Amino acid sequence: MNKKFYLDVRERNKTTQKNQHLVANFLFDAVLIGLVTISAFSQNYFFYVLAIPVISVICFRAFSMMHDAVHGALSENKPLNDAAG
Repeated sequence: MNKKFYLDVRERNKTTQKNQHLVANFLFDAVLIGLVTISAFSQNYFFYVLAIPVISVICFRAFSMMHDAVHGALSENKPLNDAAG
């Protein structure tokens, strides 16, 4: 793949970034982290074990957000991408 072909494909498949989605993702992650924190300090074994897969989801979501930020896919604002990444 040469540069001209790559730029043509990128232009045809251009998507728009929406900052409200970024804020919603951060809020959702904050809720997940809060639930894990509460579950981890719970005296109930069920909630403690339930926190383990939620931590995996948080890690995957953090990686995905960082990956999108590196490619400039989170926002059109470069400093916002840098901060999120």
